[in-house]
Amino acid sequence: MENLPPTPPAPQNENVTARINEYERGCRLFKRAFVFFLILFLIGAAFWSGYEQGKQSSPASGTGVENILPPNEAIILNKTSQDKTVDFSLFWKVWGLLKDKYVDNQKLDAHALFYGAIKGMLAATGDPYTTFFDPKENAAFHEDISGTFEGIGAEMGMKNEMLTVIAPLEGTPAEKAGLLAGDKIIKIDGQPTATMSLDEAVSKIRGTEGSEVRLTIFRNGDEESRDIVIKRDVILVKSVRFEMKENAIAYIRISRFGDDTEKEFQGAVRQTIDKKARRTQRNQIPGRRCARPDSDRRPHQ
Repeated sequence: MENLPPTPPAPQNENVTARINEYERGCRLFKRAFVFFLILFLIGAAFWSGYEQGKQSSPASGTGVENILPPNEAIILNKTSQDKTVDFSLFWKVWGLLKDKYVDNQKLDAHALFYGAIKGMLAATGDPYTTFFDPKENAAFHEDISGTFEGIGAEMGMKNEMLTVIAPLEGTPAEKAGLLAGDKIIKIDGQPTATMSLDEAVSKIRGTEGSEVRLTIFRNGDEESRDIVIKRDVILVKSVRFEMKENAIAYIRISRFGDDTEKEFQGAVRQTIDKKARRTQRNQIPGRRCARPDSDRRPHQ
């Protein structure tokens, strides 16, 4: 068997080169891993920051218009349509165009636009008794049904598209100032009423107790208008009026329905029963001529 010469040892410089290549490969892997985890960290931090900011800028509950700074700006929450048959994107498109393209868009009140949209939606039902009150109108409504408000004490209405006094309430500043049924109010504190709605006119006539309002009126038979200055007061309006007519007939009139209507009606009924009882007792006094049982009965008119 032939003897082979021994394998010569590898040069030392080749071992060094192999180790350097292995080190560089490890550095590249480390850099890639570091960049990957850095990107993950930045994405997570951005997501968490947005989540926390959203919690602070959005209300915890509720839907609709919410005030944020500045005061005249607003955000709309829950834009997603709950009715899958209606595409609400058109609404938001018009909303956006109005905010961006309207000439005086800085003067737009987001709350007024929002409430107006709701009122328009209810008006589309065609039912005049289905309506919406914004916070200010809602407060005025509850003031009306409470039977107490601050104003001049006159019932108003629209006749031939003109603001007209239906009737001044008895004992109120309107009656004391000489306001009469049928008077046409053409100005309120110098502002023409031709373009005012009834609700708008009423809100301008009402005011704080002790303050004054100037009404420019036109009265039938007059050639010129006249100004009447009326000092506002607290007005108490009873929804039930009671009167005892002849032949023991009670007349109970309900002019409106309010918080005290039931209580006032029950009081009127009790007065009717009491007066009827006293009348019966007087007719039964000995020596007095009593009417026949059928004498108080009249056929229905």
